[in-house]
Amino acid sequence: MGKLFVVGIGPGGPDGMTIAAWRALEAADIVVGYTKYVELALAAVPDAAHLATPMMHEVERCRLALSRAQSGEAVALVCSGDAGVYGMASPVLELAEDYPDVDVEVIAGATAAQSGSAVLGAPLAHDFAVVSLSDLLTPTSASVCTTRAAENAPTGSRARRRLCSNGRPPTRSVAGYATSGARGSSLACAGSPSWGSSTPTCSPPCSSATRTRSA
Repeated sequence: MGKLFVVGIGPGGPDGMTIAAWRALEAADIVVGYTKYVELALAAVPDAAHLATPMMHEVERCRLALSRAQSGEAVALVCSGDAGVYGMASPVLELAEDYPDVDVEVIAGATAAQSGSAVLGAPLAHDFAVVSLSDLLTPTSASVCTTRAAENAPTGSRARRRLCSNGRPPTRSVAGYATSGARGSSLACAGSPSWGSSTPTCSPPCSSATRTRSA
């Protein structure tokens, strides 16, 4: 029986990988994934055999990894962040029934949301929602609808009384975070998001602030 590790390699460089991700990469005969993610994985296992595919071929990439595992190889299919959060675990598990001789193991990883939270000051300390703004698999209209619902979700009664004591709805601050390797750049908004028909904007306007951290 072949083995397929679906590995979330974290938000950037190898220092952001879990020990489990390292071990899966070391145990694999070949690393498969989108070109950039394979490059990041090879920073941890530089001598590993690897096979990279371009963006926008997620289903084909999953079938390729499953086929290699079906042939008896131990395969690590890599993606950024956590494999189960907008990652490759879902399509692999949907397709896996066509490859009964493959043992699939999902390896958890740290998400970009968690990494960004560490840079921006722990904004995820309580309840939070994660919404993908990518339109590759989800229509933009659906993402905007979900984000509006999250923005308007009620908080705890005490917190809501405190936030609404001035008679106005609570303000939701917004922060954007981009990660590249071991350094993160943050874009913070002091005001509440305004969701138009297409692109969300902030009022007052966003001001950029770059912060770096050791990963």
